[in-house]
Amino acid sequence: MKMLDGIKKYKILIVDDLDDMREILQYHLSNDSYEILEATNGVEALKYLRSNAIDLLITDIEMPEMNGMQLCKIVFEEQIDTSTIIITCHQILDEAKEAFKYGVFDFITKPYDLRVVNNRVQLALERRDLEKTHFEMIKILYDGLGIKMKEDYSKIPMAERIYQLKRVIHLARTKLFRLTISKKS
Repeated sequence: MKMLDGIKKYKILIVDDLDDMREILQYHLSNDSYEILEATNGVEALKYLRSNAIDLLITDIEMPEMNGMQLCKIVFEEQIDTSTIIITCHQILDEAKEAFKYGVFDFITKPYDLRVVNNRVQLALERRDLEKTHFEMIKILYDGLGIKMKEDYSKIPMAERIYQLKRVIHLARTKLFRLTISKKS
């Protein structure tokens, strides 16, 4: 994401081997808040993702060279910082489960309503912003308490993050209590 005239500009990478599908999404999502990039397959998309900060990846599953699931798996394993939405013509539950295992935000089936796609894109970007803000707040809290934070915090499961946050809050309360007691003495 970059700022342009005070407006957040999100980078969205659309990956589909079908020109028409990319063009429809590109046309529909084009506005002042989105910079749209396109790739025709997973290999091309991976090059973009490794060399550019992409806020949202929208990918089809069935593509030549590298399919969308393989792309999602690599993005997850390499911890590439992006949100992901998969669009496919198949309504296969197993694929959806596999996709979510690789950190995919949402799974949309074709044919799709463009209003639904727009809504899911907005939700994915809002969630991404919230996670970044959460990460920054946690980092400030950890730094203030002198606790070393894991760099891959965003990949930690939510339940463990909550546990760690409760632990840090407890440490902060204890430290504050000790400071209060020492000032009164």
